[in-house]
Amino acid sequence: ETEWKHLKKLAEISDKKSDSNVLKFRVPIFIKYAASALIITTLTIAAYFLVVNNRQMELVAQSQVIEKVLPDGSTISLNSNSKFTYPKNFNKTQRKVKLTGEAFFEVTHNSERPFIIEAGKILIEDIGTSFYVRYIADENKTEVVVKTGKVAVYKSNNPEQKTYLEAGD
Repeated sequence: ETEWKHLKKLAEISDKKSDSNVLKFRVPIFIKYAASALIITTLTIAAYFLVVNNRQMELVAQSQVIEKVLPDGSTISLNSNSKFTYPKNFNKTQRKVKLTGEAFFEVTHNSERPFIIEAGKILIEDIGTSFYVRYIADENKTEVVVKTGKVAVYKSNNPEQKTYLEAGD
């Protein structure tokens, strides 16, 4: 029993020593709240800019032709009963748009950022041109007529197999 008491005293001493060697640092509560608010605000702002920069714009031509200059300087003449979707800001690697219906494009060429039109399962890639595209979903048929320059046409599931069309083809 005396050994047990002696052991308890040693344990108390070692506990006291460990407490005196530990430096306690308490962060004031307002700093915790300020840090949390800063993190939430930063995440909210980042999410906002991601959504705004990736926002899709849409042109719908009911019974008239609509002409539009795109953010990269390319122009589109969208025929009636047609729909055209494009990003508010093109990304750094490509300028991809979507067409249902008929449109004439005059593309500002940029070899580092190809201009790609998605018309159903067909993709039309600009290689410095002006051209006409017709895609009617009900017909599942895409037509491309090149006025100037050259385009590459390929299926979305097979981009390696491109067909090149030039003016007059």
